Order: sequence, then structure tokens, then C-alpha cells
Amino acid sequence: MAVDDPHRLGELAAQLRVDAVRASAAAGSGHPTSSLSAADLIAVLLARHLRYDVHHPGNPGNDHLVFSKGHASPLLYATLKAAGAIGDAELLTFRARHSRLEGHPTPRLPWVDVATGSLGFGLPVGVGLALTGRRLDRLIGADDVVSMALAVAGAARRRAEELVRHWAAWPGRLESLVHRGAMMDVPRT
Repeated sequence: MAVDDPHRLGELAAQLRVDAVRASAAAGSGHPTSSLSAADLIAVLLARHLRYDVHHPGNPGNDHLVFSKGHASPLLYATLKAAGAIGDAELLTFRARHSRLEGHPTPRLPWVDVATGSLGFGLPVGVGLALTGRRLDRLIGADDVVSMALAVAGAARRRAEELVRHWAAWPGRLESLVHRGAMMDVPRT
């Protein structure tokens, strides 16, 4: 889904917001504002950078998207809808009994690598995936990228920024995570 037109990117971000709110409203619960704040980041990632075949989630060439900001799961599900992985009817089952679309992302969905929710939890998971991907790149020639949507504030934000700077200085190790994938959604206070 390569989109270069800024107007179309804005439309995609708006649709992600609408769908995230619709899912939360249908459930009568959720964290819609967490989804709203990261929609622009995810729209750009989806439209310009993420390489992922939603019809073949086990493809070793797929990139990884880790929502460290697991409470923004309505945004993840809206993203999956925009990518064609799920339909509108399933989107509206968010948090319903027996739905695959739980309050926090879980590997019950084939496109989710790890359950997330606690702020910062996805950071070490993303590093682990990046290191594993690096090794697989050498073994099988895959070229996957790990992208993380991080929600951090205050002291946690400073720690996350420090870790990302540290990893950026680690030669030859985590370029796929640091240079192409770490995104911080800093809540406004």
C-alpha cells in the first residue's frame, strides 16, 4: 500500500481513527484516545514502510509491528482492517465474548507476535525480534524489519529514548529497529 500523497495519508489516518472509535463504541469500552494519538504514525508506517502480506502472516519476509502501546488495540485492529486482514463485521466484535479482537493484542491473531499492554513491555520484545531477524537475515536471506509503536511519557520516555540512542550506537546490530522502525507516540500532558 504505497501512498505518497499527503492528502491520502491524512485520509488513511482519519479512517484509522474512525474505525478505532467505532470498535471502542461497539464494545462500550476500550482506550479510544490512545488509538487516536498514534493514528498518523501508523498511517505513514502502513502506507509507506510496512512490508507485510496479511494473507501469509507466517512469511519470513514479513516485517513485524509490535504495539508496545497494547491498550491502543483498536488502532491495531483498524490497521488490520485497512490492510484487508479483517472485515468491518469482525472489527465491530472488539472485546466481545469469543472475539479474536481482545482488549490488548494477543497472538490469537496470526498477525500479532506477542501479547502487549504494559507500557514499555514491547521495547525488549522489539529488540528480541530485531536480533532474531538479524540472525535469520544471515541464515535465509530474509530482510525483515521490526517496527514498534511506543507510548511513553515522563521518566519512561527518557528511558526509552536513552535505550534507542544506545541501540543506535551498537554497530551492526539493530539498524532495522532503530533506523527504520522505532516510533514514539508521546502523550500530550
